[in-house]
Amino acid sequence: TTRALKALSACNRALIHANEESLFLNDVCTLIVDITGYRMAWIGFAFEDDAKIVQPVAVAGFEEGYLESVKITWDNLETGKGPTGTAIRTQECAVNRNSALNPDYHPWRFEALKRGYASSIALPLVAGDMTFGALTIYSSDPDAFDAEEVELLLQLSGDVGYGIDTLRMRAEKEKSDRALCESEQRFRAVFEVAQDLIFLKDQSLRFTLVNPAVEKQFELPASKIIGLTHEDLFGWEGSAYVRDVDARVLAGESVEDEYTVNVREVPITFLETKIPLRDNEGGIAGILAISRDVTERRRTAFSMPDFIEEYSSDAMKRTLAKARIAAQKGSTVLLLGESGAGKDFLARYVHNNSNRAGGPFFSINCAAVPPELSESELFGHERGAFTGAHGRKRGLFELAEGGTLLLNEIGELSLALQAKLLSFLDTRKFTRVGGEKEILVNARLIAATNRDLEQEVAAGRFRNDLFYRINVISIVVPPLRERLKDIPVLAREILSELQRELQVPFAWDLDVGIIDRLKRYHWPGNIRELRNVLERALILSDGSRLVLDIPSTGIASSDCLCEVRFSPDRSLHDVTDEVTELLCLEAMRFCRGNKKLTAQMLGISRDSLYRYLKRFGVESDD
Repeated sequence: TTRALKALSACNRALIHANEESLFLNDVCTLIVDITGYRMAWIGFAFEDDAKIVQPVAVAGFEEGYLESVKITWDNLETGKGPTGTAIRTQECAVNRNSALNPDYHPWRFEALKRGYASSIALPLVAGDMTFGALTIYSSDPDAFDAEEVELLLQLSGDVGYGIDTLRMRAEKEKSDRALCESEQRFRAVFEVAQDLIFLKDQSLRFTLVNPAVEKQFELPASKIIGLTHEDLFGWEGSAYVRDVDARVLAGESVEDEYTVNVREVPITFLETKIPLRDNEGGIAGILAISRDVTERRRTAFSMPDFIEEYSSDAMKRTLAKARIAAQKGSTVLLLGESGAGKDFLARYVHNNSNRAGGPFFSINCAAVPPELSESELFGHERGAFTGAHGRKRGLFELAEGGTLLLNEIGELSLALQAKLLSFLDTRKFTRVGGEKEILVNARLIAATNRDLEQEVAAGRFRNDLFYRINVISIVVPPLRERLKDIPVLAREILSELQRELQVPFAWDLDVGIIDRLKRYHWPGNIRELRNVLERALILSDGSRLVLDIPSTGIASSDCLCEVRFSPDRSLHDVTDEVTELLCLEAMRFCRGNKKLTAQMLGISRDSLYRYLKRFGVESDD
């Protein structure tokens, strides 16, 4: 009895200092054997399987392979009727007073007596109402456990059960705390880098937190926005509608809606999701909003500029012809081409020439979205899917229902997300992040990339099955250097658009000399670079002239002006036209735009020169 008391006290001290379950259980078994002098002690956990195995998790003393030999269970059959199985099954102490004489002990008698186990006791380990295992102790003496000893050992097993339960709850809390911390870190990272506008409002509808995307949109630091209301930012126009929506959210409703407001005198359309922000008691403390600028998507979804059909280069004519054919089919389209060549523009062209033209058009640059956000952006998420997911969010595939979704730079998607995309393309079904319900969506996919996907497949960075799935109709978008004839049309359209955006007070046009310089540059950055050059010229203009800042290394010299590019699909007529155009433009530049001198230099009449200039898209001002 004294030894049992000492063991009980030692085990309680072990529990106080315990941090890890397995170490604590081994300490308990070791202390029991060392202090009481019992032959062997072990702890086993009951498995809820068909065999109802009792799995040893800690042991001390003279065990010598006993547990492996006897295969103890806790079922109601022969192998489960010993002390250990009985204690687990009945939640009561079970005593084997004499291994040699106990009729219920015969399955283990030989192995037990061989190791000197003359008697034994099994004590249930209980947490709440659940018995999850047993502590079994063996003595070398028959009838070693009297009533007082049993009572103390029951108290010890109760403390061990409590200790296991405490350690598990502590471990679960630590795991939960770590997961919460990691989730909050991920949410903070997402909050900081998200392209969507994310903000919080309190019950008085004042902004309390905004992410960098909000600061960028309104060109104000967070410190200047926090504390303001919607009216403070946008004025009273349209604010009544926003207040009505906010009131619905504060009443407990989640709202997804679209509205247009003037931001710095420019109308911006937002697709916005608002959900109630709740405190620890479940009360509504404010509003969480995620807002996306869809102005460009809405503007381009139903319109396409007229100048498209004015392209005169053979390369672009062939590309548009193939795009019109692809538009009439429902298959996935893969657009290939250099960065800035206009793949997004061609995707809109396919959409607007298809039977989905009346539906929405959405696009996303996969390279611009953080990997941890990509799945949620494309497929949406359910409430509670991760920290910060306070409400359901529809992804781009759902938003593109009945329309088209462009995945630009598709080669940037992770392999895991590629697998989910492949599954969607095969079934047209997907589940939101954190969801279980399959969602059926009718949206057409257009993929675009500037990478060589076949090389990406060979390198293991892109799934070959997904490559074959999206490569149904592939269209190569020619770089700008291969469609120089389109520069007059492109440049004038871009210039007109920039003048509207920059609110230039006077209208600029591009004369022959400027067009000539633009056509002689090789444009490694394609249309994006052309736009940058024209925007820079407008910004730096002094009002009297338009100055182009084109790198001199990219301009062809007069010596190589008539270089001919061979291609199997170029006829002699195509080559002749190209050479004629270059000669006319070079002569015009040399003669400073004087048509009479230009015609004389070329040895043709002025009427012929005018016909050539008109054919090549060069406007004449005399």
